[in-house]
Amino acid sequence: MRKLGAALAAAAMLLAACAGGGERVIVAAGTTVVDSGLVDLVAATFEETHPGIQVSVVAQPTRLALELGRDGAADITITHAPEQEAAYVADGDAAAAATV
Repeated sequence: MRKLGAALAAAAMLLAACAGGGERVIVAAGTTVVDSGLVDLVAATFEETHPGIQVSVVAQPTRLALELGRDGAADITITHAPEQEAAYVADGDAAAAATV
């Protein structure tokens, strides 16, 4: 339960940073991450504490989620494929990266 709390806190901080005064944050996440319920829980918690910001979650296979981030169609990407994530970061496609 402690790890879940840390993951939720880290994800909420990322969402807050990406919102930057906007009204919507787009999260592209791997389908298994979305299916776990974690992303929806973080999104709901974030929206409760930031009522002016909507979180839109797009569930895609990891490769497609990272492509959405690379193309600027997503503000945040959440996946669980370390090798693909490392390449994404190494290519300069991530403004910031965090392991949760």
